[in-house]
Amino acid sequence: MENPLRHPVGRAMRPRGLSRRAFLKGTAALAAAGLVGVPERAWRQAWATTGSTTVSRTIVGTGGTYQRLAWGPGEPYLLREDLGVVGQPGRELRRVSLLHFAQLSDTHVLDAQSPARFEYLDPVPINGTYPLSSAFRAQEMLTPFVLDSMVRQLNLLLTSELSDAPLAFAINTGDTTDNRQHNELRWLIDILDGGAVDPRSGGAAYEGVQKGNTLAYYYHPDHPLVDAYGRLHDFPAYPGLLESGESAFTAAGLAVPWYAVLGNHDGLVQGTVPALDVLQRLATGPIKIIAFPFGPEQRARFTRDLLRGDPAPWRQLLEWVETHRQGVAVLVTPDERRRLISHHEWIGEHFTTRGQPVGHGFTQQNLDSDTGYYTFDPAPGLHCVVLDTVNPTGGADGNLDQAQFDWLDADLAANAGTITLVFAHHTIGTLDNALPRPNDPEPPRLGADLERLFWAHPDVVAFVNGHTHRNAVIAHPSPDGPGPGFWEINTAAHIDWPEQSRLIEVFDNADGTLSIFGTMIDHAAAPDEPALTPAGLASISRELAYNDPQHAPVDGSGEPLDRNVELLIARAW
Repeated sequence: MENPLRHPVGRAMRPRGLSRRAFLKGTAALAAAGLVGVPERAWRQAWATTGSTTVSRTIVGTGGTYQRLAWGPGEPYLLREDLGVVGQPGRELRRVSLLHFAQLSDTHVLDAQSPARFEYLDPVPINGTYPLSSAFRAQEMLTPFVLDSMVRQLNLLLTSELSDAPLAFAINTGDTTDNRQHNELRWLIDILDGGAVDPRSGGAAYEGVQKGNTLAYYYHPDHPLVDAYGRLHDFPAYPGLLESGESAFTAAGLAVPWYAVLGNHDGLVQGTVPALDVLQRLATGPIKIIAFPFGPEQRARFTRDLLRGDPAPWRQLLEWVETHRQGVAVLVTPDERRRLISHHEWIGEHFTTRGQPVGHGFTQQNLDSDTGYYTFDPAPGLHCVVLDTVNPTGGADGNLDQAQFDWLDADLAANAGTITLVFAHHTIGTLDNALPRPNDPEPPRLGADLERLFWAHPDVVAFVNGHTHRNAVIAHPSPDGPGPGFWEINTAAHIDWPEQSRLIEVFDNADGTLSIFGTMIDHAAAPDEPALTPAGLASISRELAYNDPQHAPVDGSGEPLDRNVELLIARAW
């Protein structure tokens, strides 16, 4: 098997982080050439002293093969006029805040010991690439602590640093859990609600892939020199990390209402395949596969079938493992709490909550019709639409069924004249799953269909999503000419670097335009706090994510134009 822990580039030779002077000089030069946005004006520099967001300071690598993290310079807001709308002088003195909210995405709260996980497919190459390189991450057992740390940071940001407007709500744009398991969803809801959380499963001792073997493609924090992470990439030892990752803690709970969005990892096993009987048996049973049993050709074929959402190979795999366990699987403690839940159960679980609103956006109508899309109106003149883009047939990418697409068209028409934001898990570019939906005679609607629909309803100013694990802000100018169009705001994941969320604030500039500000925030744990405490575990997770040998930091951070931005758009009326 090829070494899975390759580095795409020599990252140790190019630590992140430019000086503020170099960054501003570089962006000014590029702006003069028309290639990037321009730094925000000096009137906002006062906001860059509080330390609460990345405007004042960022987290950067400090160099070396394995990079420790430290505080670095902040990033100014960049003005983007890609839709052909030019910012008018004095708008900062006229503007009025209409809505201020937080977007979390791809939190992937997961049961790292679950037998239904596919860690053993992480190192499988297909045509020179590793399409399932996210099947295992060195930091994955720490996701509950990262989410709690993000909640604590949001609770420090209940008032906008731009306008003093209150934080209206938070919305989690999908892949809230990792494997559609009941215990993962309960941990997620309990962390966002606040109170006691016990992220253990199975037996009293750790039974996952990071202990009890010497397989080179898993990080073993107790003894990293047995694996490629330690030998090739200088990953340090963190004795006791695995046991600490199972420790109970008290979650802070969000101080504002929160809303839920379905992602492919919430609706499909490992975000890819339906909950087959064989996978249900695997999830709650006593056998955990830790190494793929077949040769390279069979591994590649199996992975291709998995990516297509094909369930056929699973029965063969489990039958083989049940009779030939030696070296490829271990016995673990069965746990019914790991059961794979249905779409209806996933929605229904949000009604068992201490947080607000009850159902977290889902209503009795969603339960009665087993649909995952809904609307809410957070403020006068503001309308929010939540979509369910998961294809239950399978496949990581998404689409819309015709009934939902028609519902969306009708809703946007009914709310003409209202500023509208649409939320989903998948991006325009990843709504490309052409597999037909079960029991749906109509072909699925894809990203190009949704883009045209938004152009037809110019009240849609933003499409906010996740899925890619990368910060990206994309302009979608209408073909009808400069001015119309919408902004796509895609925010990175909690499970991968940079482990950030985004604050979004909509302003009326009182000149026929709106400004949408996006502000990246780091979770509350300091970058240099490697202790076996809840905050320290979140800090360690961020450090391990930064050093992931399979992904360079820029893979998730995006470019400056994807982070702290002011996005101009014309009002449609």
